[in-house]
Amino acid sequence: MKKLILWIMIIIGIIIVTGGVAVFAKDAEIFDIFFSDKVKDERALNRMAKLYPEIMGDYVLYSWNAEKVQKRAECEGEICSRYTIGQYRMDGSNKVVFVHIYKATKGTEIFKNVLLNMLSSEKFGEYNVIRPERHEIGWWVGSNVDYILTQEGTVKFEIDGGQSMSYINKATGENPVTQYFISKYPPAK
Repeated sequence: MKKLILWIMIIIGIIIVTGGVAVFAKDAEIFDIFFSDKVKDERALNRMAKLYPEIMGDYVLYSWNAEKVQKRAECEGEICSRYTIGQYRMDGSNKVVFVHIYKATKGTEIFKNVLLNMLSSEKFGEYNVIRPERHEIGWWVGSNVDYILTQEGTVKFEIDGGQSMSYINKATGENPVTQYFISKYPPAK
């Protein structure tokens, strides 16, 4: 009888531990092998969406189009990528910072070469960054994400209730959003 109770307790323990691991690690990349390519893409995009903190200083992740982080996967020529876009708005202000996080799924070296060789680069503190547009700062990470781009602008509220973005100022990167992402995912040397 004692052996039976011991075996039952061992089996229950295994079930609890296995269930706990499955719940805790359900989004882990290792489990992607059990899914179709489409579901793998969705799972990867969901993991990327979790890279956006809710609040950074005076900036709050803004909900737009029913989601706080937009998720996309697309191909252009020989380059395919997954990317996410988060919009941070400064509380009590019209300042906005968009953050784009890219992960190449095909043509990574081509993507990297285009970014690093065809766009102007400059120093940002101790880092070399890319400035695709005056209001943008980007950098090649090349690890769990490949490329991060931040855009600084202002929100304009329209009379009809709509909104538009204005990008007239040069991005300085001196906001907590850009500072967070460049310190958390520094440019590759």
